Amino acid sequence: MEKKEISVSENNVSEIFSIEKECFELLLPTNTFNEAIKNKDYFKCVEIDKKIVAYLLGTFNDYEGEIIEIAVLPNYRNNGYAKLLINNFVKFLSGKEFLYLEVRENNIKAIELYKKIGFEQYNIRKHYYRDGVNAILFRKKLISWKMKSLLELNQVAMKLLVQL
Repeated sequence: MEKKEISVSENNVSEIFSIEKECFELLLPTNTFNEAIKNKDYFKCVEIDKKIVAYLLGTFNDYEGEIIEIAVLPNYRNNGYAKLLINNFVKFLSGKEFLYLEVRENNIKAIELYKKIGFEQYNIRKHYYRDGVNAILFRKKLISWKMKSLLELNQVAMKLLVQL
């Protein structure tokens, strides 16, 4: 069994959309995935024997990242694919302060995973989803602002040393 993480492209958006339909009752707008590719958002999937079984769509800026959606096909759950995707996104976000996500309050398995890998609940959006379910907001601290300042200072110092 060959497992690899690859970037999502326009060639496999239909497969991603099929996973979304199988995993969620409420779907993202149909153009979301193509827009994510066009915008060069973080969009990775796990492929096993040339079949996509999981994906993560995330956005980011200079300071933080956000998981927009993460899904694993039901028959492939509890194999660490969501954790792999999240951990690789965290590595990609090196130097950012936080990673955010929201989850339906009745998605207990996902909540347990997020807590296990260091996410902390910081708020609730009451009746957030169209069906009235609350959204629980989580964040994971990636780096403190003090550490970020030290890293930036170190980069400036290294540039100055190179100039000498």
